[in-house]
Amino acid sequence: MAHRKLIVNLTRGTVVCEEAVLADNPALRMRGLLGRRELPSGAGMLLRPAPAIHSVGMRFAFDALFLDDDLRVLRIVEGLRPWRMAAQRGAHSVLEIASGESARRGVAVGDRLALLDPAERVEWSAGSMASCRAGGGPGDGESVPVGHADVPDSDSMRVLLAASDRRFRHTASLLLTRRGCAVSVADSLDAAAETATGEGAEVVVLDAGRSLTDAARTVAVLETLTPPVGVIVVADDPEQGLLHLPVLDRWGSFDILFAAIEEAHRQRVHRRSLVERD
Repeated sequence: MAHRKLIVNLTRGTVVCEEAVLADNPALRMRGLLGRRELPSGAGMLLRPAPAIHSVGMRFAFDALFLDDDLRVLRIVEGLRPWRMAAQRGAHSVLEIASGESARRGVAVGDRLALLDPAERVEWSAGSMASCRAGGGPGDGESVPVGHADVPDSDSMRVLLAASDRRFRHTASLLLTRRGCAVSVADSLDAAAETATGEGAEVVVLDAGRSLTDAARTVAVLETLTPPVGVIVVADDPEQGLLHLPVLDRWGSFDILFAAIEEAHRQRVHRRSLVERD
């Protein structure tokens, strides 16, 4: 059975591919994307080792990202059409994703990617080194430190991620920790309020999944907490929205999500000052 990985862009703090098949044996590499009628957004295949590829027999165009041993992007071939070849000196692997996805997700030459296992959890604690399980580095599957500059301190913004999707918790935890946040998690909306109180969360990110109704109930509970907390909602279908609270795309731009978290934090500080003044 093929291994599947979540691929993130560590340089830009974004998701590149939600579900990539890891083709790391001759049989999987030989088959590649042959036989598929399309490659949907969010899906992909990482072939390694693979300094060169071809699209003979393919039925659709795709983007090819050539990566070195450290999963750094060496070259991007956009819209590689059927019956073509592409190669890059120094490449160790190639990530094949839907045509146009590299531009849509803002991937650029020089960016460093990482492979995350959706079943694994990011380990963190206040004042300690955060890490993620990443492949393609010095040792495939070893724990790669985020770095000293990314370690949260006592003044870090405290963010709670309430989500049943382990993949989202894992990825968002990693990216928020890299931005200097102190991150805690709850595995369901029902546990959000209790966990937010216990962890002293300043901003809560709720993953509504497909049920904005449940998220609305949780938002109502969170809004009664003292001291107040900021609330952000993400969902699979953000266009539906909530009456008084915008909903963001769960797998959209991380920069947009982080900007929303910062704004929620500012509003929370303002509300708290008003309460204390009264």
